[in-house]
Amino acid sequence: MKKYLGVFLAAFVLVAAGCDKKAKEVAEIEEMAVAVDSIIKINPVLNVGQKVEAEKLINEYLEFANNYPEDSLSAEYLMKTAILYHLMPYYGKELAILEKVIAQYPNSAYAPQALAIGARVSEDNLKNYEQAKTYLKQIQDKYSDSPYAVNIDLQIEHVGDSEGLLEAIMERTGVTLDEAFSKADSIDAVK
Repeated sequence: MKKYLGVFLAAFVLVAAGCDKKAKEVAEIEEMAVAVDSIIKINPVLNVGQKVEAEKLINEYLEFANNYPEDSLSAEYLMKTAILYHLMPYYGKELAILEKVIAQYPNSAYAPQALAIGARVSEDNLKNYEQAKTYLKQIQDKYSDSPYAVNIDLQIEHVGDSEGLLEAIMERTGVTLDEAFSKADSIDAVK
């Protein structure tokens, strides 16, 4: 009996120590994130020193995600990494992280979001319309119930043509520009 009690206590101590280490890592990451978030709120374009701080946070996010892939924070930290890469702007690295989210967490709410972001980055920043369509088609095929799938057929059809997309959505919904910007919606009506 004492033998089993000793084994149980040893296992308990190891598990507790592991949880404590993980909790410390999360606390350190969150502290770093607060500092970087405050920089981003003030300066949407990061200078060299700010990029260094953001890269330190990225390394912490990636290390956590690699060490604890099953933790619910891992997908969130990867998404935050993608956002930081976008601000730097390192679009290739951003897309690589989004691809990782899609592959490793396909059943999470982050997967369709990662596809939508990937489509926007591909279309707006990289002007890679075929890649944007590929991301959008994945939303259509795998996440048709997602909020990102609203008017997905029109999004695919009008990649690279935001005015055409707006016109197609307005035609589909029966809304005109005059109705969309009626006097009731103006700033003067609010006064």
